Order: sequence, then C-alpha cells, then structure tokens
Amino acid sequence: MSRLTHSVTVVALLTAAVLSWQYLVEEKIWSPALIASPTQIAEAVPSLFRKSENLADTKATIFRTITAFSLSIPVGLALGFISGLGKSYSTETWIAVDLLRSIPATALVPLFMVLFAPGDQLAIAAGVFSGSLSIALATGLALRAMNRDRRTVVSLLDVNWYEKLRLYYLPEAAGGIFIGLRSAMSLCLIVIVVAEMIGGGKHGLGRIIFDGQWGDRHGILYGTILVTGLIGWCLNQILVFAESILIHWNEIE
Repeated sequence: MSRLTHSVTVVALLTAAVLSWQYLVEEKIWSPALIASPTQIAEAVPSLFRKSENLADTKATIFRTITAFSLSIPVGLALGFISGLGKSYSTETWIAVDLLRSIPATALVPLFMVLFAPGDQLAIAAGVFSGSLSIALATGLALRAMNRDRRTVVSLLDVNWYEKLRLYYLPEAAGGIFIGLRSAMSLCLIVIVVAEMIGGGKHGLGRIIFDGQWGDRHGILYGTILVTGLIGWCLNQILVFAESILIHWNEIE
C-alpha cells in the first residue's frame, strides 16, 4: 500500500509541476521567447520519430552512441587491465589514463574536427575517447582493489592466463567494470550530442538542439533535450538489465 501511495504522490507532484509550468508560460510570467510550454514540447516530440521530419536525426545519434560505446569497451578494458594488473608500464598507463580523463572531452571536439571528417567519424571518435577512458579508470580501480590474499593464491595456481581471467579477474572486477560501462554510455551520448552541435554533419539530435536555439524553435529544442535524456536512460537500463543477468551474485536494487 505504501508503494502505491508513493507512486500516486509522485504522479500528483509531476502533474502539478507540469500544469504550473504551462500556466507560467501562458501568462508570460516565464518568457515564451525563452521557455517552451509543455504543450509545445508534446507537439514537437513526435516529429523526432517521423520519417518525413527528424527520424534520421534520432537514428543518427543512437547509431553513433552505440557504435562509440561498443568501440570503447575493448579499448577501455585493455587499458584498464594494463594499468590494474600489468607488471610493465602499469604505472605509466594509469597516470596517462587519469591525466587524459581529467581533460573534458567536449573541450577536445575542435581538435577532433581537425583530425576527422564531420559526421559519423567526428562524433564517434570523440565518444570513443571519452567512453574508453571511463571504462579504463573503473576497470583499473576494480582490479587494484581486489583482495590481495586471493590475488596471491591465483598467481601461484598452475593455470594459463585466460583461465585466471575467466575464473578470477573478471568475476572480481565485474562490478567495477559495469560502473565504468554505465558511465561510458552516458559520456558517449553527451560528447556525441556536443560534437553534433559543433560540427557533427547533416544529421543528429545535437544539430536540432543547435538549430532550435538559434532559430527560435523552442518546442523542438526542449523536446529534443527530453528525447535525448530518454535515450540515455533507456540505454543505461539495458546495461542495468545485462548486469543483473551477468553478475547474478550481485543483487541490484
């Protein structure tokens, strides 16, 4: 019963917030030149899924995000294992990863514009840069935090490195790796949208946000921001589901 009450309360608060928002914009207490009303946003959102309008932009951003994330996984895991377990160059790799991660990827988009052609190459490259460093850092931290006694025992076992990786290192570090994966997914989406705004080519949700900002199309501007957030949430929920299946010993609330 308490869960039902909580759900009703949340719905009531959201409804009140939306109605208040609508009233403030209609009465021009909030400037309609700066903020779109909920009805304007609701009317604009379907255009992002119509083939004759902006569906190509939505598909482009999703494609770039998933591609960048997929390419980030092997790069990030390799860097993470080298910095977390490697005997040679582990310290140097860790310092390099931590240093590069400290640089905002969005600030490097102009550099990627010089190195890559506008469009998919630019956006995906920027996403891979940011996502792989996030995975590398989380993986390296997870491996460095492993139990030292078990790590010593495993190093003495007469099994090949692949068996150690499959039976010990990956299960031990899996929780940390998935934290890095979820962070990387969000970062890939953020960086790709920014790249699309600056020079991402013909299609992309970032382009719509940029055009909506300067073209006085506030409904499509706020609607695109909302859809971008929903895309990020959905992609992260897929990772949460995968984590609950693959790491069956780790209960996720």
